[in-house]
Amino acid sequence: MTHLLSRLSLVERRVFRAVSARVASHPRETPAPLRGLYISEEEVAWLYHNPALPLSEDPDEQDWLAACEKEADAAQARGARLPLRELSVGFGLSALDVEVLLIALAPELDPCYERFYGYLHDDVNRRFATVALALRLCGLPAHSGAARARLEHGPLVSTGLVRLEHEELALPSRSLRVSDRVTAHLLGQDVPLIPGTGIRLVREAPPQPTAAQELGREVAAILGQGHLVYLRGRPDSAVDTVADAAACEGNGKAIRVDLRDLPQGSQSWAVLETAVLEARLRGCGLHVGPLLRPETTAETAEPTHREVLRPLRDAGIPVVISGQAPWDPAWCTSVPVILTCPPISPRQRAAMWRSELDGTCATADLESTARAMDAHRLSPGELRAGVRAARTQAQATGTALDVPTLQAGARLWHGSGLERLARRIEPSARLTDLVLPDLPRGQLDALIVRARHREEVLHGWGMLPGSSRGAGTTALFTGDSGTGKTLAAEAVAAELGLDLYVINLATLVDKYVGETEKNLERVFTHAEGVSAVLLFDEADAVFGKRSETTSAHDRYANIETAYLLQRLESFDGIGILTTNLSANIDTAFTRRLDLIIHFPPPDEHHRRLLWEHCLGTTVPRSPDLDLDHLARAFPLSGGSIRNCAITAAYHSAATRQPFSTKTLQDAVRAEYLKLGRIISEPFSGPSYDGTTAGDLQ
Repeated sequence: MTHLLSRLSLVERRVFRAVSARVASHPRETPAPLRGLYISEEEVAWLYHNPALPLSEDPDEQDWLAACEKEADAAQARGARLPLRELSVGFGLSALDVEVLLIALAPELDPCYERFYGYLHDDVNRRFATVALALRLCGLPAHSGAARARLEHGPLVSTGLVRLEHEELALPSRSLRVSDRVTAHLLGQDVPLIPGTGIRLVREAPPQPTAAQELGREVAAILGQGHLVYLRGRPDSAVDTVADAAACEGNGKAIRVDLRDLPQGSQSWAVLETAVLEARLRGCGLHVGPLLRPETTAETAEPTHREVLRPLRDAGIPVVISGQAPWDPAWCTSVPVILTCPPISPRQRAAMWRSELDGTCATADLESTARAMDAHRLSPGELRAGVRAARTQAQATGTALDVPTLQAGARLWHGSGLERLARRIEPSARLTDLVLPDLPRGQLDALIVRARHREEVLHGWGMLPGSSRGAGTTALFTGDSGTGKTLAAEAVAAELGLDLYVINLATLVDKYVGETEKNLERVFTHAEGVSAVLLFDEADAVFGKRSETTSAHDRYANIETAYLLQRLESFDGIGILTTNLSANIDTAFTRRLDLIIHFPPPDEHHRRLLWEHCLGTTVPRSPDLDLDHLARAFPLSGGSIRNCAITAAYHSAATRQPFSTKTLQDAVRAEYLKLGRIISEPFSGPSYDGTTAGDLQ
């Protein structure tokens, strides 16, 4: 602080000399009411005879400056921080740059300089130093080409320490301003980052697997050599924490710019410029990412990567970029060192769960809890945040930190991209809610086993055939309407502790050629980046059969199906397709599906179980209620039985009468009318005599 004030006193001496010279040469004038709106002949004559000359050299100035620097050397030797000197070295400023910086800084510290500068400009509205005034106070003419270039393109302006305002004016007339952030840094203040800007300070990286720690040390070593690093990896890998740890290697902290958190309407390059300046002021590294794949962004809304990375050219600090997309040389003139972050194995992820939960759960429960969280493919940072969210929820509600609470905390970090493309369902159904024969029930159990252990089997044991195939788990549910396909998908998601995302076909299918494929690619890519179950309900609308090409329409429809065949094979998430028209599904999909589960219509035994399950245990029942008769007489699907139970429940609520056989038969009558089927009198069962529902009296 003392060093800064001493250097500012030199600016004060120069300003006083310039003011004295102007006072001595300028004649005293009476105030003119139109002064500033026109230039009088007297003013023109004065300007002609008194051109703006550079300030003459002061013979005592060099001695003053030498004494100031000698005092600063002594203070630095005692361990004092000198922000101005550190900034000069860190940003590569010349002596002229430092003098211009101090001239521009003076009004930020003392308002008197605003009035002095206004007087020297002969314009009270110009209260900050212009380029011409700064050069004049430094003893240089305004036409000095080297000095002008230094101020226009040098590190003082290119790094954001000083900004040039009023671009519509000629360069000598542009004002020089120092931002509040730079002023605070020169005054030795530690300013916190503003929330909501997409920029945050990283002080500690979450625990990482051993392989990730070794990669982090390798990245830090490359950054130490002055190279730009691009670290590529899956969203659920340790790519972000490795990049954070490498950027923190220098002084234990780093600036992180998460491109997904940029405020709406903000210019990404401006945010990056601010982040680069912040990192240089703090003397730390910078982590920018993730660079998403192009198909995951909306072309009209998201900035191009080339625009985003523009401020990183010659940033002068360790910079590591993370992302999923392959590197494009057009993004940045600096050539990066490209490294790949390996995926986290199930054993490593289980170890991270145990590490985060150590001391929270009982030791005997740690292993089982870690196994229950296998389906959640979280990065180390997301895993730590999920545990903290679950712990907060448990403390607030006074409940135990159990598996469902942990799963709810983990789900908070998923699906932001899918929300625009699908409808999120937080599953409430369980496998115990399903009434199914043994075969489909066993197949559902097999599907859950595949989803839980796919990482270990396919990656850990090397059972993945070829690098082009994904480690996804996909199944097709077939069966008539109402047989429980969608409910089973919800139950599978619940058993895995994941959210269910139902794809809205209205947002996918587009009449323009190629747009449907683009929409589907966004869905698949977002689904691979989160731990969720993706449900394509009525999948035959999209996964239809290919046909002979007799028109352009057939050709493009076949292209869409061919794309889906390729994309389903490389899918890396959990997907379920449902249809009641399985014959319309292209047979080529069957090889690419892990399971095809058929949901048959319920037989009498299962209909009896469905009636019992749908009525529950809390509704009032009449003694004459005969569920065996209902199950035997009416071959309804599970969905229809549920509808009948709800219809009867409304009737009982309105009449205050318990559930009786007649109440449920009336509900069955209404359901059969809706389905276009006939009930013969008395209610002995369905009649298929060719009569229509409209003929029923």
